[in-house]
Amino acid sequence: MINSTFVHKAGIAATITGIAFTSLAFTSGISNASNTTTTEISIPVSTIVRKIGVGNSKVLTTKTVTPEYQGMICSVKATAENQGSVHPGNNLVIASGNESVTLSDVEREAVVLTEATGDLKLADEVTVSLVMGQDDVFSAGMDVVLTCAEDHEVEICRDGKLILVKESTVTETDTTTCPTPKEVKVCRDGEVIIVTEDSVLDSDRNGDCPETLGTTTELPNTGAGAFATAALSLTSVVTGVYGYAKSRR
Repeated sequence: MINSTFVHKAGIAATITGIAFTSLAFTSGISNASNTTTTEISIPVSTIVRKIGVGNSKVLTTKTVTPEYQGMICSVKATAENQGSVHPGNNLVIASGNESVTLSDVEREAVVLTEATGDLKLADEVTVSLVMGQDDVFSAGMDVVLTCAEDHEVEICRDGKLILVKESTVTETDTTTCPTPKEVKVCRDGEVIIVTEDSVLDSDRNGDCPETLGTTTELPNTGAGAFATAALSLTSVVTGVYGYAKSRR
């Protein structure tokens, strides 16, 4: 969310003393108490750009972000300052990766301040660019302060499992809680137990365990069970008849 406001200021000095950075190493302004780090990028107010084409952009400065700070989410506070000239439609854009904060129409009036705030997730560099307005002339400057908080670990649900990740790596599909796994009843090692659906083994049987008689499984009276029962009955009959005939001799 980017918030841009316009602030009028009279009697602005013609120049600003800027700090030239070749990289964003974030070695100054460190606060151990809050685990935040700040750095500044400045474009002198005396900067002049001409004839790059209306609507075209020109990179005014590029700052390299050291690897340990890449991926950090940083708050941005930017202030653009105009000279005495007026050149409508000139915008300044602070960008890193696919994210940006824009200061709009920074030369709409003489000696005017334009402020904007927002957040950037740092990539491998930060750029400050001019998008040219209708006069095809730019003569202003700006200061940018980036404040970066330590990249904490957070617990999220991803692919149905709770995991710890860096806050900067959280995606839109991650959630703070996982759905409760469905429970099912299975037969395992001859006992009926309740397990979560994702922990069912290939050797588990769904539902109740089959009833047993001694060490022999008692099958239902259909199919193979019925055949075995019939064969057992026939054997009993034959044995009985043979015994009766033998006793008659």
